[in-house]
Amino acid sequence: NITRGELRKIVTAEPGNVLVVADYEQLEARLIAALSQDQNMIDAYTNNRDLHQETKDYLKTKYNVEIDRYTAKNGINFPLWYGAGIYQVKKTTGMIEEDCSEFLNWFFNRFPGTKRWVSEVRKELQEKGYVTTYFGRKRQIPEVSSGSRKEREHGYKAGVNTLPQGTAADIVKQGMLELQEHLTEEDKIVLQVHDEVIVETPKERGEIVKKLCEKYLPWFSIEGVDFPVK
Repeated sequence: NITRGELRKIVTAEPGNVLVVADYEQLEARLIAALSQDQNMIDAYTNNRDLHQETKDYLKTKYNVEIDRYTAKNGINFPLWYGAGIYQVKKTTGMIEEDCSEFLNWFFNRFPGTKRWVSEVRKELQEKGYVTTYFGRKRQIPEVSSGSRKEREHGYKAGVNTLPQGTAADIVKQGMLELQEHLTEEDKIVLQVHDEVIVETPKERGEIVKKLCEKYLPWFSIEGVDFPVK
């Protein structure tokens, strides 16, 4: 379980070179918006809104619950987009059940497409036993046929998570191939960590490679949702 920051420390540039770090902006969340076709999410990313900050601010304003943006992202937004419910909200916020239920209503009125999408993926898993990423990679999920409810739920969760996460991996890998076509022999892709691509290049080419990353890594869009790199 090496963190992204720890991996960055491992990789250093040769003397005279620099590391250009290109990061897909909120790739997984943007993919959830694209795959679920939730119009509110699509509009938010089209207009560069920060949905994690919005959740954080709402909890503070409505319930006087203070959490940081990271917790709003990983303790509320992503779990709920992936199908979690009232227990997750209660565990993260410490709110009473009535307030948690009210918050869930607000959340899914805000993102109705994500709830519908999760339901559709679960139904597909029940019928087929596998899921397929946007680019056609198939993952079998045998747990959904288990006699154990706990194992079935684990399988459903894995299946739903696979769609954006597997598609994200496909986008990054193809983006690296697109980028490689435009790099010189002096430039070298040295590492890919989740949604980041790190290129080593001579110092004088740093800005050039940065612009190449911004141009060629975002090679694809889905249903009007772009996947920009910064």
